[in-house]
Amino acid sequence: MAHKNQPPVKGSPTSPRRRGGFRRVVYWAGRMCQVLGLLVLWWVLLLFPAIEDLRIFPYVGLAAAGAVFCLGWLVVHWAAGRA
Repeated sequence: MAHKNQPPVKGSPTSPRRRGGFRRVVYWAGRMCQVLGLLVLWWVLLLFPAIEDLRIFPYVGLAAAGAVFCLGWLVVHWAAGRA
């Protein structure tokens, strides 16, 4: 039986550990890739009506935005899953 004057134990042995420094950096780099992908998507959609003469550019821009966002999602998923 524990004494009443002892301080409570901080943290639970079953609680998940915090990510290490490298995983945290990788996680936030993935989040920044996701934000960059969304910004490129917004930029391409904003310019879409203005660049009617460049027919291939919007599709390449949308593909690039999707690729950057998906890359960021994969990195975040990898870093968060290994916590």
